[in-house]
Amino acid sequence: MTLWRPLGACAGLSIGSVVAVSLLAPATAERLAVASWAQAATGLGAAMACGAAAVHTRGRARQVWALFSLALAIWATTDATLAWLEGAGREVPEVSLLDIGWLAFYGPAVLATLLLYLRLRPERGAQGPIDGLIITVAVASLAWVTALQDAAPAADGGPEAALLVALYPTLDLLCLTALGWIVLRHKRRAPVWLYWVVAAFCLQSTASVAYLISILPGPDLDVLATAAFMGAAWCWTTAGLLRVRAPQRAWAAGTHDRQPVWSESVPFLCGIGVVGLAALRPDTELRAAAVTVAGLMAIRAMAALRVGRGLLTERDRLLVTDPLTNAYNRRFLAEEMERALSRAYRGAEPLSVIALDLDRFKEVNDRLGHDVGDRLLRETSAAVSSGLRTSDVFCRLGGDEFLILCATTDAAGAMVVAERARVRVLEVVERLAPDMGVGASLGVATFPHDAGDAETLLRNADTALYSSKERGRNVVSRYAPLDPETAPLPA
Repeated sequence: MTLWRPLGACAGLSIGSVVAVSLLAPATAERLAVASWAQAATGLGAAMACGAAAVHTRGRARQVWALFSLALAIWATTDATLAWLEGAGREVPEVSLLDIGWLAFYGPAVLATLLLYLRLRPERGAQGPIDGLIITVAVASLAWVTALQDAAPAADGGPEAALLVALYPTLDLLCLTALGWIVLRHKRRAPVWLYWVVAAFCLQSTASVAYLISILPGPDLDVLATAAFMGAAWCWTTAGLLRVRAPQRAWAAGTHDRQPVWSESVPFLCGIGVVGLAALRPDTELRAAAVTVAGLMAIRAMAALRVGRGLLTERDRLLVTDPLTNAYNRRFLAEEMERALSRAYRGAEPLSVIALDLDRFKEVNDRLGHDVGDRLLRETSAAVSSGLRTSDVFCRLGGDEFLILCATTDAAGAMVVAERARVRVLEVVERLAPDMGVGASLGVATFPHDAGDAETLLRNADTALYSSKERGRNVVSRYAPLDPETAPLPA
């Protein structure tokens, strides 16, 4: 509130003064180029505020605000050049070299919008910019059919001037739809400064449309265009200053994979509308728009299919893996155990199970914290998994308990695999929790020698594991009905 009050007062005073002078003394305002100088001054202030936001931020955010600052500086410089020419009494046509400067504003502005969308996008993929392009082409096509096509020849500067000026609201609408998509998806979760950026593009679109109407036969809306341009500059200033005051990481967008219902229909209907207009009125411009929209809709469909396949793959992975360690979970173990036992029965092949438990893991959580404990579990899982064969299955049963399923592996081979896993666990412990006595106890049971079914095989591997605990921990034991034997160390 302490920031908005002085900014609002300055904005209202500046815009009101310029509008009053333009309405009450139009000849003086035109001679002194009041509107152009006012737009240049407010644009320069906006560029400085966005530059301050760029200095305050870092990474991609710094790039975004630096590009916005550059765009506004280009716009302010072009307005100042126009003001100087008008003050010197030179006639500036509707289409001039100054339009290169105003159009150059949209180079860094569009790029910054794309970077901002990629940083804050609410979904996977790039649905926002694609939908923005489709809606922009649809609105531009509708405006061309309903107004510009017939009025452009009579515009000041001819149809070329009308089409050139029409580019401004079109590009503003493109940025507005991409950033508005983020605000609509996140609603109250969106940062306040993003609302002001969206408001700036809204006012720029209004000003561009007012300027376009002014060069067409009809009402003169130059005063409205000036007020809207100045309002947009003050919105940019507010957005930049709010970003300066915000924390470095003010907001994390997150990912919402379920699209709103309207987003699946509105762009499609807009695209179909453009194609329908091109069929009813086969103008060259509408045909080009129809081809563009058709290509964008095809890209959108392919992107949606790719994202859908990725989500299905991710869902299937999460169903069978442990989220902390990325090892397989109990559900996958039960299914894989059943398949492995069936193959072992049919081929009369051995099947070994290795139960693994971390010794004194609770002390790691108690003394070093759960963050270190979770990291120990993750790195243990990665280290043990990297030393297994492609046919082996590594699962997390829960807590610090793991299990290795070794197909076509007899007891001797399983003992070698278990010992290798024990050594790898010690390497991880030495790096993360040294001098705490943490190690790995392992137990081995083999089908069909030690058990004839899955439940008994897992129970016997667990029995061998507890035998390792009784023998002093950090050893490998093989299941035996009476006495577990010490694991022979590999040569």
